[in-house]
This record gives sequence, structure tokens and C-alpha cells, in this order.
Amino acid sequence: AVCFSPDGRWLASASRNDGQIRVWDLTAGKLLKGFGASRRAQAVFAKTLVFSPTELVLAAACSDRTARLYDLEQWKELGATHPASLEAHAVRECAFS
Repeated sequence: AVCFSPDGRWLASASRNDGQIRVWDLTAGKLLKGFGASRRAQAVFAKTLVFSPTELVLAAACSDRTARLYDLEQWKELGATHPASLEAHAVRECAFS
């Protein structure tokens, strides 16, 4: 999965191989930070990514049927939905409104 920030400065990418979500600064041409999609790296990966309109939060729809939010100022995971709360429903997409 790949997405651009609203202003086009940053790119978020997700790897199915290592479960990492990476945020890149396109103007500087460098990696800003990497996140594990879960503590079980390689078992869970992000299928869809989206930046918030303010670019302060990154949302990920993950392969374990959860949605996860990442704080892009503190560079940490804010939280995730619990898979059991979703029962048979999988999170496939994320959006901000």
C-alpha cells in the first residue's frame, strides 16, 4: 500500500514482506520513520494507508482485520480496533472525514 500526504511532501508505504509502514520525506529524499503494523511483525501488514487532512495522523487498514492509527508528531501508535469486536467483518479501507 502507498499513499501521499495531502500536501504531497510525504509518502507512506507498507510492506507485506516485513509488516513495516514507512513514512518518507519526498522533498528531502529520506526515510522519516518506520512502524511495525503490529507486535507480530511479518504476521500483520497494512493493506490500505491514508493520511489525515492535517497530516498529523496516519491510518492503516491491516490484514488482521483491524484499523490502526499512528501519531506522526510523536511517532507512535495511537491505538487499534480489537479484532474480536469486528466478528466476521474485516476492515478493508480507512478514511478521514
